[in-house]
Amino acid sequence: MVAASALAEWVQRSGRCRYGDPAPGRLRFVFYGRVSTEDWQDPVTSRARQREQAEALVRGHGQIVAEFFDVGQTRKLAWACRPQSGALVAQLADPERGWDAVVIGEYEQAFYSSQYAVMAPLFEHYGVQLWTPEAGGRVDFKSEHDEKTMTMLGLSSKREITRTSIRVRAAMAVQTREQGRYLGGRPPYGYRLADAGPHPNKAHAAWGRPAHRLEPDPRTAPVVRWIFAQRLAGHSVARIARALNENVALGHKSVQRWNLPDGWVISSRPAHPALVSEDDFVAAQDINAARGPVPHATPVLRRYLLAGLLACGVCGRRMESAWSNGKAAYRCRHGRTSAMAPDPARPKNAYVREDKLLPHLAALHLLLTSPAVRARRRTRAGADVRSTVNPVEVIGYLRKHEITLTWNPAAAALQARATETAKTVTVKTH
Repeated sequence: MVAASALAEWVQRSGRCRYGDPAPGRLRFVFYGRVSTEDWQDPVTSRARQREQAEALVRGHGQIVAEFFDVGQTRKLAWACRPQSGALVAQLADPERGWDAVVIGEYEQAFYSSQYAVMAPLFEHYGVQLWTPEAGGRVDFKSEHDEKTMTMLGLSSKREITRTSIRVRAAMAVQTREQGRYLGGRPPYGYRLADAGPHPNKAHAAWGRPAHRLEPDPRTAPVVRWIFAQRLAGHSVARIARALNENVALGHKSVQRWNLPDGWVISSRPAHPALVSEDDFVAAQDINAARGPVPHATPVLRRYLLAGLLACGVCGRRMESAWSNGKAAYRCRHGRTSAMAPDPARPKNAYVREDKLLPHLAALHLLLTSPAVRARRRTRAGADVRSTVNPVEVIGYLRKHEITLTWNPAAAALQARATETAKTVTVKTH
């Protein structure tokens, strides 16, 4: 009996055990935590709190030998998409990883919605335990009770995020509409941020965060006024864009994505100086509204059978669909847009009508599908007597096999390349 006890004590102290079933008290844990800065949490304080809870949970069962902590990553992201949890997942398959279990300080910081159901089989497959405060220690992957608990916690985490999002959006709408407050983010072109005194939120003010307001930017505000003046003078949007692109002193390239008008919240009173008058703003919008599509007595159905299949033989770009004189056509302007001045060295626009190409699709199909070009049986008049497929069937074949057609305007030739057989065929369209 004494020998057995001594043996058990030696096994426990030495930590010698088979992989995936470590001896009690000798587990090697890896701590995982996460904090998002979107709710103004302090990463240092949050990490210390989660780490302390994790250490208290595993005390007496082992020690934490590694740490993975994500900062600024939303819990909605899957584990593999967060930098630190992704690195943890990458080590699971490594038998020399140096740890046996994962301990979580706060369940909500690690799992969202059904993420536990995705990760649990992975942990179980590689013999890695999962410890959480909510489970009181080790999570039993085979226990229906633990599975239900983890599922409920995941739904609670999702509910918390949803409620917070709704509450924040509602508060922001009220602050904008009633108080005229600027809520942050990159200022609109023509404005810059200015200090508006202490932040109205006492916590933010205590942290030294000031409130902000918008004021006209001396460098870009004149550009906005010039744009409206040009528009009201009758110049097109494309012409104004060309002028801006040609004169770098007027502005700079800025990529922004705006909410749709139905999502805008407008303050009940002016919150910052206007760059143009309301009358000029409305007048400029009326110009756009007046230039709507020309009404037709009978709507015309425009169909482009070769849309997405044609490439330009000059520059290699995909040719765009263009309706011309009541018929479908395709063109390539070699990258030029109306917002850019034409380059004198640019090749001439490529243009071809659809009805000029459709009669040649059957010949292309024959060349692509035949193992070799056979002698044609012709009548005395020279007409090919073999059966041909319908152009629509050929187009379906091209799309199914991802075959692109190339139009060469100089040679008036249509070319197709089959990647499966590395066969290239060409037909003349004269």
